Formats: sequence, C-alpha cells, structure tokens
Amino acid sequence: MQSFWILISALLATLSYALMKLTPQYAFHELFFMRAVFLVIVVFALLLVRRVSLKTTHPFLQAARIFFAIVALNCNIVVTQHIPLSTAQTLAFTSPLFVGVMLVLASLWKKTPVNWAMVGTLLLGFGGVDLMLRPSFADTGFFYPTLGLLAGFSSACGSLILTRLGRGGEPILRTVFYLAMGSLLFSGGAVALYPLSDLKELFLEPILLLMGLCTAGAQLAQTQAWGKGHTLLCENLQFSTIFFGAFLGWLLFAEVLDWVSYVGISIVFKTSFINGTCSCNSAGIGFLVPLYSLYFI
Repeated sequence: MQSFWILISALLATLSYALMKLTPQYAFHELFFMRAVFLVIVVFALLLVRRVSLKTTHPFLQAARIFFAIVALNCNIVVTQHIPLSTAQTLAFTSPLFVGVMLVLASLWKKTPVNWAMVGTLLLGFGGVDLMLRPSFADTGFFYPTLGLLAGFSSACGSLILTRLGRGGEPILRTVFYLAMGSLLFSGGAVALYPLSDLKELFLEPILLLMGLCTAGAQLAQTQAWGKGHTLLCENLQFSTIFFGAFLGWLLFAEVLDWVSYVGISIVFKTSFINGTCSCNSAGIGFLVPLYSLYFI
C-alpha cells in the first residue's frame, strides 16, 4: 500500500502546476523560487529526522543532475502557463521516449544488437506527440511545445544521471536536497534584486503559498512511496499525472481538447509507460507491461 502514496504525490504535483497556471502575472523564476523555498524546508527536515549525511562522493554527477533538473522544471513552468495543462503534463512525461532514443543510439555506437521493438514503440510515441501538439502549434506556434519537449529531454538526461547516482549509493534525500538548494540559489539570485516589498508580496500571495505547500506535500508523499513502496509499481503509478492534468485542466480552466489530441495523449502515455518500465524484462515480467497498459485505453 505504501506505493500508492505516489498517487497523492502525482495529484499534489499536478495541482501545484495548475496553481502556477492561475498566476500568469508572476515570472517563471518567481514561481520557481517559491517552490524551492518550501522544498528546501521539507527536505532538510527529512534529512535531520533520518540522519542522512550531506557529504557526497559524486559532486560532478550531482551538479549535472541539478543543471538538467533546473532546465526541465523551469521549462515546465513556462510551458504550463501557456498551453493546456493536460498537454504540458504529457510533454513532461516524454522523458522515457528520449531515454529510449539514447539507449538505441548507444547500441548503434557500441555496435551491439538494437532492440527494434523499442524503435517501433519510440516511433509510435513521437507520432503520438505530433498528434497531441497539432492544436497547440496552431494556437501558440512552435516555441512552447518545443520548450515542453526540451523539458522532456532534460528530464531524461537527469533520469540517467539519477540511475548512476543510485548505483553509486547516493541516498534519494541527499540528491533531492542538492536539487532543492541548487534551485533556491538559481532562483534566489534573481529575486534577491527585488525590493523588500515585492518579496513580501510573494510570501503573502495565497495561491503561491498553496503552490508551495502542494510542492512540499508532493515531495513528502513521493519520499514515502519510493522509500517503502514497490519500485516498479511506483514507476507505473507516477504516470497518473497525465490523467490528473487532463482532469484539472477541464475542471479549473475548461480545457477540452479535440479527439485527435486525446488520441495523441493516449499513445504518448502508453509508449512512455512501456519504455519507462522496459527494465522489468530482466525480472522476467516484462511481458506484462503491454498487457497492463491496455487497461488505460
């Protein structure tokens, strides 16, 4: 049951992005700053409670992880403010597709056998992206959808680095804390130039405070799920963010996409899900993934 905390995390994370969309008057770095403040407080408290050391033996990997995560998070904020929430959340979860592309390119580079089934799935997935983005291209042009894909690519790079950090024995909380501090320093450098009255306004804005609380709650729930739940189940359940994005987009912003967009979202979801869980083949249960994904048709 601990794995199902990831559903709470996904809902709160999606709600935080919805709240960002409700505050178009704030710049992306202001929203990023408020998010980072709450994240640092929560993660630091968890570090103290669990007595996790901050000393790392992988400083360069940590720095690379921070860079790609900051790029992905800031792109997500900007994209969420300008295109439908469901589309933005789906673009954020194209990272498994980019990871798959990297794995295929690595096989070609090393001249090892290529997983052609994965290649077919990737082509289908990016075809779904094309279907999903056609209305967005018509309304906003190429900039914001392309920024969303950049977020997915950056997230994929961060995911590969996270894998290396995990294999190197780095605790999750330590890695999240470095990301939170990097985010605070990055965004704090911009808002530090603001007059004191403007900073007070940020902390007195109810929507921003609620966004920060949702961000903190999402991190707490995610830590609980990944720390005590089943890894594969957590990986699968986090894709519920796409459905929460579609629901909150309809509920809060009256976003109703055409059927072509929903077909594209469905394809992206299923192909990202399959590529994101393909590692379970080594556990002898990979054949279940395509069958399980049919549940979401």
